[in-house]
Amino acid sequence: TSSCGRLFDAASALLNICTVSNYEGQAAMLLESKVTEPRVLENGWFIENHQLNLLPILEYLLNCDPEEGANFFHGTLVAALADWVMNFSHQFNSHDLLLAGGCFLNKPLSEGLIQTLAARRVKARLPMQVPVND
Repeated sequence: TSSCGRLFDAASALLNICTVSNYEGQAAMLLESKVTEPRVLENGWFIENHQLNLLPILEYLLNCDPEEGANFFHGTLVAALADWVMNFSHQFNSHDLLLAGGCFLNKPLSEGLIQTLAARRVKARLPMQVPVND
């Protein structure tokens, strides 16, 4: 995958939290600061031809206040990524995963994904000797 950070930028802009970023990660950090309790939007994503599509959750954000939207975005992204990863886990018979990239500096995302995958018997880890971000 690449550019998951752009999803955070889009969600932040749709919720009118940060429409113009002055530095890398600004929109994502401001969006994360609004999270109180992540929630999952049922049917907020779909997987087609091994590609994860989050357009349903992004459309949903158009009618949310910032806190509600941040909670739904984070929870739905965790659930969607877990489903997506599980497809590959089964395909390659692998139950060990390294999470890397700047988006995993986001605590609700990284902790939520690690917990969700653990419940599905996949061990997700964060790097320990190098920074998780790019």
